[in-house]
Amino acid sequence: MTGTRSATILRVKVEASNGRGALPTTVTGRTNIRAVLFDLDDTLFDHQFCSRAGLAALQAGFPSLASEPFDAFELRYRVLLEEVHLKVLSGELSPAAARSERFQRFLSVAAPASLADAARAAELYATAFRASRRPITGVLDLLGHLKAHVRIGVVTNNVRREQVEKLQHCGLDRLIDVLVTSEDVGVAKPHPAIFRAALEQLACTPDQVVMVGDNWENDVVGATRVGIRSIWLNRYAEPHPDLTLAPEITELTPLEAVVALLLGEVTSRDAARGS
Repeated sequence: MTGTRSATILRVKVEASNGRGALPTTVTGRTNIRAVLFDLDDTLFDHQFCSRAGLAALQAGFPSLASEPFDAFELRYRVLLEEVHLKVLSGELSPAAARSERFQRFLSVAAPASLADAARAAELYATAFRASRRPITGVLDLLGHLKAHVRIGVVTNNVRREQVEKLQHCGLDRLIDVLVTSEDVGVAKPHPAIFRAALEQLACTPDQVVMVGDNWENDVVGATRVGIRSIWLNRYAEPHPDLTLAPEITELTPLEAVVALLLGEVTSRDAARGS
């Protein structure tokens, strides 16, 4: 999830990653695609980069946290974030209350933490997070190209205000036609209702849409259940859960190969070759 925006040029790779053989030669693609749906966090917006900057600020600001290895520190935070975030999605906690609970519990593992400690931790994290906001490499070019050909939607598990702010900061809001949040619909991905809400707003049928996301269960499985073709953005080379369900890309560049795969115009092996 990653200060300054990277100019690194990455390459697309669509390939098997778990030793169960190559991807099928063809994609269940169509040429009548009218819209592309994207997840937001860690698909369009580099949430992990920002989160790591926030966690580094916490370790610098709280000496009692500095001795914990960063990988374990990050994992502990991510597990707690997911747990508390579910309470926000369900309406059990407001975002502000969730922040307070999250940071007080997170700090208390090292030493008892007060509400004041939690507030200071939240401010340190948020300041570093906000200073580090950036889109995933290739996103601006990709969306700018797609905008001329299809409608673009975002389906995301979060409150609308936070997601709109991310899109605006990264200059993506002008490229998005439809934003559907779990707050809007009352359920989170992978629930079918959030994808159906996006289809309705896009005025498309499932066979006219392709979904791109980094979370296998929420994005790929969730979209597939309502008949939307899916592509898994696997930026960290995780094992592929099911090669028959969705092809995999590891980056959103080169532009031509990704566009062709999204719109069903090439085979996945063609995309792997960058042709």
